[in-house]
Amino acid sequence: MWFYVSFTLSILITVGMFLFTRYQKKKLGIRNNIILIRNMTIVIIADLVLMLLPYFFYFNIITEDESHGPYNAFLSIPYIIIRLLQSASLDADYPVVFRLDEAAGLVHPVFQTVYITVLSYLSFLFPVMGALTVTSAFYGRMGYYYAISGLSHWSSLYVFNEMNAAAMALIESIDKEHPESSNVRYIFCNMSEDPSGDAADRLADLKVSYSKKGPAAILHAVRGHLPNAHVEFLFLGENEDLNLGDTADVLEAVGELAGSAAGNENQIYKYADSIRISLVTQSREVDGILDNLDKYGVRVRSVDRELENVYDLYQHWPLFLCWDAPEKTAPAPGKAASKSAEKQTVSMLILGGSPTSHEAFRTSVWFGQMDRMNYKATYVAPDADKFQSEMKARYPGLFDPEEGGGNTYDLEFWNMSLEQLILTVEDEDHGKTGISGCSSRLSEVNYIIIAAEDDERNISIGMQLRSWICRRYNGTDERPFLSVLIRNDRKAKKLLDLVVQDSDTRYNLHAFGTDSRVFSYHSLLLNPVLKMLTNIEYSYTLSGSDQFIKEDPEDMKAALKAAASELNKSTYKYLSSLSNAMYATTRLFDAGVLEDYLKAHPVKDASGKQQVLTDGPAQAGLVYDAFIRWYSDPEKKKKGLEKRRELLEMFRERTAPVIDKNGKETVPEVLERLAYTEHTRWNAYMCSTGWITMPQEEMKKWVKAHNGAHKDYLALRHPCITEWENLPAVSVIKKGPGRESMYQESDRIQVRRLPDVFPMD
Repeated sequence: MWFYVSFTLSILITVGMFLFTRYQKKKLGIRNNIILIRNMTIVIIADLVLMLLPYFFYFNIITEDESHGPYNAFLSIPYIIIRLLQSASLDADYPVVFRLDEAAGLVHPVFQTVYITVLSYLSFLFPVMGALTVTSAFYGRMGYYYAISGLSHWSSLYVFNEMNAAAMALIESIDKEHPESSNVRYIFCNMSEDPSGDAADRLADLKVSYSKKGPAAILHAVRGHLPNAHVEFLFLGENEDLNLGDTADVLEAVGELAGSAAGNENQIYKYADSIRISLVTQSREVDGILDNLDKYGVRVRSVDRELENVYDLYQHWPLFLCWDAPEKTAPAPGKAASKSAEKQTVSMLILGGSPTSHEAFRTSVWFGQMDRMNYKATYVAPDADKFQSEMKARYPGLFDPEEGGGNTYDLEFWNMSLEQLILTVEDEDHGKTGISGCSSRLSEVNYIIIAAEDDERNISIGMQLRSWICRRYNGTDERPFLSVLIRNDRKAKKLLDLVVQDSDTRYNLHAFGTDSRVFSYHSLLLNPVLKMLTNIEYSYTLSGSDQFIKEDPEDMKAALKAAASELNKSTYKYLSSLSNAMYATTRLFDAGVLEDYLKAHPVKDASGKQQVLTDGPAQAGLVYDAFIRWYSDPEKKKKGLEKRRELLEMFRERTAPVIDKNGKETVPEVLERLAYTEHTRWNAYMCSTGWITMPQEEMKKWVKAHNGAHKDYLALRHPCITEWENLPAVSVIKKGPGRESMYQESDRIQVRRLPDVFPMD
């Protein structure tokens, strides 16, 4: 009877403490580990005392009956535990259980000792597992996750090495948008303390675990789930060294598994397709280190936060957003046959002083190379002189036409703050000295980026600049397009609805660069642009006559895997392919496909009236909807894919070879223009990453001395960084007479294959 009472009381105390702790955590907002430790300590002590009391009571009564009370010190503790087990099984018939003695002559004494000892210590697992279960119910410690991982079903595991805003934003996005979010688990490593405050609240209802161990230990713990499940290592911490170190540790662990699984460390790990690593980096040196690591087929992607901010901006609002109305363009005669006679201009103003503004300015150079638009950019910040000096030292091809292969870029640097800019314009109007043409240049600006270090400062500048431009140049509240760097999600969400005081007029400020935009499930993990990279790399290996899609699915799968491996080995190839993918939708604009699609598919304006919208914002919206957005809703995704297919089919037809009446195949004019523009874009990209031209005379010596290789990776020199008209001569040096069209044809092929590289799933 005593055992039944004590066991019931222990269960009631455990359940009561469970509910009490949950009440403290949910209602009172108490999340500190000390509360958990204190509550669990009370539960364990209370359970032990209640369960041991019957033993002492029963032991004192039957001390005269030696058959029921063991006096061997070795068996004292097991004897207590076995009675706990007996009480748990509701079997209090002690004489039956313990009358396995020598007098009965049924069991050998040694067997009695072993039996009782093993059984008693095994019974100790019940309270231990109970404590682990209760603890993991609140905080999901990784140590307890190990105990239950074999029994848990999950399809995707996301492993973080630090708890920060980026990780929190990504987890919330995955939980909302992942099609199988119920089968997803999250693990935070390198954590000596469980989360508290807002983080604990936001993660309370998710399957999140924590561990003091590093990410490499996770791979060993969950390897039994592979390859049926997917593991994504996301090292998004601000500490670049930590991210790199954890990446190296995980790859080393993969190598160990590869060696144990295949017997050969150089053989690609058979589960590599189920493992991916993404790490935040801030320097090119880390990319160089990553290229020298043994990756065993695992995809490793470095994430430059500033570059991700800028790509987020240009994906949502491409530079051809400034294109207002369709204008017929005619090809210029002679050598410039691939150019358009008339172009609009995208004039950019970047108000900066932050790493993001520097990246936005550098990247805009190759984003701005379009067939239908000219490009100008002005950088305004108190650090403009210093930034200009750094740019000239790192990217000489952007400033020196001789180094840039004959290409020139319209770039200006104004060393002043916004307030000084306004005063300079006012002084210029009154004949005072200042930057010549500052006022006229500012009046032409149609794309503005505000990217200082402080969010509040950026918002303030945006409001002030919008009002000043409207007042001075009789502008509207919509133009120029004005985008503001804001890192705070709440401020960013309210920015678009920011209105002038005592009115309903909006400032029309557009936010970019928040964690929820950059570190989202669709942007970081499912972005269609990232899916294009393997296809683009594979396309580089094909000649003009090769079919992009092989007839044999297995051959195609192997070819794409080889292309992915090449991308993973080389940062140069990865970033070059990424720029190609990012620029892809601009080719649709230059080909007139977006304009014609909108003409054929009228859309509603703000009043709900059907009309044809062919201006920049409508085209940018079409691009984002069809090529960037990845819908969670299957029906919306289906419609987006239908738009994509139709747009790409229009592009395919427009760039297809023209067959004349004599059966001769000729290059269509639009393809020639796009190929010319693609080469111009590529030149600008190479120069903006530090490469310069290799003159033809030096190329001849280099090719002869390096077995036909034409790139000088150490000095960053490339002979193809030259004008379009010079490519035939470069081709001859590379391949010999008869191959004059090789490099120009390569540009044509890359443009023509655009529909093939876009993902269609």
